[in-house]
Amino acid sequence: MTAKGAPRTERVTLRDSRVALIAPLHPDDRERYLSGMTQMSPESLYKRFMTPVARLSESQIRYLLEVDHRDHEALLAVDED
Repeated sequence: MTAKGAPRTERVTLRDSRVALIAPLHPDDRERYLSGMTQMSPESLYKRFMTPVARLSESQIRYLLEVDHRDHEALLAVDED
């Protein structure tokens, strides 16, 4: 059970039996998000942004992380391991 106002985290079992934790993205997730982006292949980045991406600008990072969870939503998924 989460505290009032705390983001709700869902535990999801994927088709390959791995488990992912999914929660609304929050500005405090910046370092984790950016770390994950550095581990993505150029192909994965292309599929995510539909354009070649070498790195994100500060304004793009703000757009991705500063969401109101009403009109603009973003989720973070991490491997439970």
